[in-house]
Amino acid sequence: MDSDAQFEDNTVMTLNYNTSWNNETVLQQGHLEATLAAFNQDTPQNWLVSGEKSRHDLHGLIRYPAMMVPSMQGDILDAILREVGTDVHVIDPFVGSGTVMTEAVRRGLEFTGIDINPLAILICQAKSSVEAGNCLDSAVVQVLEAVKSDWSEVVEVDFHKRDKWFEPHQLILFSRFRRAILGISDRAKRSCLWVVFAETIRSCSRTRTSTYKLHKRPDGEVVSEKAILDTFERNLYSLLDRVAEYKADRAFALQSAPTPELICSATENTCFRRRGSHRVVITSPPYGDNRTTIPYGQFSYLALNWIPCSDLPKVPVSTGLANPAAIDFASLGGSLKDAEQKTAKIEAISTTAKEFFASARVAKNEEKLRKVGAFLWDYYVALKKVNECVGAPSHWVITSGNRTSAETLVPFDQIGREIIESFGGKWIKNVERRLPVKRMPSKNNRGDMITTESTLVASFG
Repeated sequence: MDSDAQFEDNTVMTLNYNTSWNNETVLQQGHLEATLAAFNQDTPQNWLVSGEKSRHDLHGLIRYPAMMVPSMQGDILDAILREVGTDVHVIDPFVGSGTVMTEAVRRGLEFTGIDINPLAILICQAKSSVEAGNCLDSAVVQVLEAVKSDWSEVVEVDFHKRDKWFEPHQLILFSRFRRAILGISDRAKRSCLWVVFAETIRSCSRTRTSTYKLHKRPDGEVVSEKAILDTFERNLYSLLDRVAEYKADRAFALQSAPTPELICSATENTCFRRRGSHRVVITSPPYGDNRTTIPYGQFSYLALNWIPCSDLPKVPVSTGLANPAAIDFASLGGSLKDAEQKTAKIEAISTTAKEFFASARVAKNEEKLRKVGAFLWDYYVALKKVNECVGAPSHWVITSGNRTSAETLVPFDQIGREIIESFGGKWIKNVERRLPVKRMPSKNNRGDMITTESTLVASFG
């Protein structure tokens, strides 16, 4: 099929999904590289919006760390679909809160998402259940009525340092919320309610909301009983509003989407069955090891210890929920075992990595360099596994940022390109975006501001 015919077939699809960028001249060329160049020349305004304004319907169910901009990922995906058609399998090996999943499902595409964090997979399951048609109105009413009629002061959970993060009145209230949600018989509906529950814990426990790490609030900032009740109710009604908004948008869909495949596991240990005539990997990996960048495990720890294991995705044995650092230690770069050997291996693959380590060693901070080396090798191993599963033909879209470590900028975007090229991938272009206010650390204790992110687009076959 020629490119003009492909574009004509996909025009309706593009119009249905509110693509934020609509330079029709470039789109009709059918050339992906030209489209990406146009994105760099004239950044779509929707890409520059941050916070809740950029996260309509299901994208805003929870404030998960470092979420991608939905319109940006959707626009780049649309540009690829114009080139290759719609018989596509989308894969996100670091799926997080499911931004890419939601954009793929909107377009009726096959999808596989992988994440080591059970909370991430639970969030994706909740969004998938909405796509499957679950109605949550009666469940929300039932939960609110159950909470109002529950006068029990029994605390339902016990875990390491529980009382550090919750006052007695908070433990009682969250136990009532938990019992009310468990009163809903449908597990798919409960998954949505658990996401609301997790968001309420995030904003109402004794941990600060200004950081994703577990840091205790000052004693004078304890959230009151009334504020917790109001927050939970407000979050439940926000869920209904977002679901209604999503369903209104999906009412115009030409076809329903296949059920997403969601896998709770470390990416480097996971494979999946490839589907479709073309695969598209779209992801935003961690920019470094979780402990020195974004501690996803710490962020998720409290909620995961309240949600029953029977309602969680299978928790990998290697992680567990024994302590706040368990998931982060099991993630990329979490272990420094054989860090020197890992560093040597990644230097042999990436010239840019080798140059970085040579320059950074001047700072004589070997511990930080060991962390960078361990992370980069683990990242390489994870992408290598994804490549083995994805095969060709395929496109890869990887959004990353360059942080500072050992007083030296880590050129993660260029290292990522060289990793992809080592697999036989062909670099097409990098799309650059200046960061507005972003819910992720733009500055670490001794680092410089991360002001831009770069999205690499490459192809195989």
